Amino acid sequence: PYILGRDFAKEEMKEEVVQLGVQLSLYVAQSMFVLCDDIRSVLRFCYKLWRDATRYQHRGTLVAERLLRVIHYVYLKDIKP
Repeated sequence: PYILGRDFAKEEMKEEVVQLGVQLSLYVAQSMFVLCDDIRSVLRFCYKLWRDATRYQHRGTLVAERLLRVIHYVYLKDIKP
């Protein structure tokens, strides 16, 4: 631990959090593609996901904002009503 420094564990944890965020974004996009045959189902899925993300959000986190960006990007670029 002395060779790697004190902040090594924090940096490793930050990298893992970023990786989990990327995986969450991919799962959301994949779920939207699975549901894309029915726009109503896609919108209901996105609403419930957004509601839960904002309900349990801690102050200072950007999870809900990034989740909204993923939903918005996938919906505008790839899902055609």
